Amino acid sequence: MEQAKALAAAALLVALVSLGAVGYVAGKLSSISEKQDRISASISGLSQNVSRIAEAVGEIREGQNSSISKLASQIEALSSVLDDLSARLESLESNQTSQASNLTALAGEIEALQQQLLTLQQQLESGAANVSELESAISRLASRIDSLYQLVLFPVTVADATGEPVTIPSRPLRIVSLFPSVTEILWAVNASSQVVAVDSYSDYPPEVVELRENGTLVDIGSGWYPDVERILAVRPDLVIGIDSVTSNHQLKEELSHYGIPVILLPDATFGDVVRSIIIVGQATGHPAEAAALAASLEQNATQVRSYIDEYLNSTGVPRARVALIVWLSPLYVAGSGTFQNDIITLAGGVNAYSNITGWRSVNPESLVEVNPDVIIVTAGHGAINMTRQQVVDYLHSVIGDAVYNITAVQTNRIYLVSYDYNDAMVRPAPRVAEAIYLTSIILYPGAYNVDPGSIPENLNSTTFPLPAPPWQQG
Repeated sequence: MEQAKALAAAALLVALVSLGAVGYVAGKLSSISEKQDRISASISGLSQNVSRIAEAVGEIREGQNSSISKLASQIEALSSVLDDLSARLESLESNQTSQASNLTALAGEIEALQQQLLTLQQQLESGAANVSELESAISRLASRIDSLYQLVLFPVTVADATGEPVTIPSRPLRIVSLFPSVTEILWAVNASSQVVAVDSYSDYPPEVVELRENGTLVDIGSGWYPDVERILAVRPDLVIGIDSVTSNHQLKEELSHYGIPVILLPDATFGDVVRSIIIVGQATGHPAEAAALAASLEQNATQVRSYIDEYLNSTGVPRARVALIVWLSPLYVAGSGTFQNDIITLAGGVNAYSNITGWRSVNPESLVEVNPDVIIVTAGHGAINMTRQQVVDYLHSVIGDAVYNITAVQTNRIYLVSYDYNDAMVRPAPRVAEAIYLTSIILYPGAYNVDPGSIPENLNSTTFPLPAPPWQQG
């Protein structure tokens, strides 16, 4: 309980500092008109309310410690966004007259934000709010901060995976997504209403499929082979692709001649997924929601790793060696420097192919040499319609009886992840947190009181719904 209080207090203290910075900036701008005075007074009241909320949060029952820790991380992330907002407000000093209308709108937004926090304070003091309600309130807080950003954010310059600055002159309202992972991030940061076109394989959340099929979203084909004419036809003001695809770099160069900004997201590691979320939030005008999402993603990963580490330390169970096969024939595996490697390590395992970098084709006989305890095959959407025995039979056909020397084969610990679990495992998007949790269960079912025999060889949300994490249970 004390730890939860400390985490919440520390995070909210940072938020107060940030809000104080905003108040300081508003004071410096007070020479414009009495509108600035309203802003300063509103922010001062806002800070006091946040302080009261911090005290109320500390009174939430001890069984919700992990939830409070997670919310504290989100609040701390939002505070960093407020820091940036205060810096942007300070820059308005040089152009006070032209920004007067912006400040008027800003005052109204801050007053609305203050009222939102007042309502939350009353709920907490009356005992009517629980952690779920607090999460909802923080989500609304993030949305409000994003609204403030619309007034001072654009033009904004972000550095994408290439390291080159990309300037978005105004809030993009006609975004083209080239890959499913990009689409998932756009929806997750609440930028879906700004998207006008997606690739043919974007299918999450499910509404994307419906919107594409009814024509609301234009289908631009495969992001691997971008059709420039089809993309230009939707008149985009922002195109988002991924760094690892060579054709996306070529598209970036070509569209630059039309004045269309193109962002290529980093997509190699778990850290890149977090960074991509932040970049998309900044570029689309949703920095607060992106910051909260990124903090939540990191917190979820940390919780899994900490839980498994404690389990292994207390039981003496050795860390499982894992071979993650992303394609069976020819045999491609995930080595170090990939987010699949990070999925394995954050789940408490050891990548049997950590000696190679990236996604590489390897000799099937290498499986005998690295001798994994567990083999995970990303089986796609039924594209690799195989059973565990068929995987063994295939490996036997290429390496012979040596296949039976592999520990994963001897213990029947070969798993094929398919459909939604496959997507979580192979897309550098927010659902990577789900992949980490799933992998930890596959590797250490005993840590979750799961019978190893109950884990099917073909895994998706239909065949094996994920149990609620122990740290979220009251």
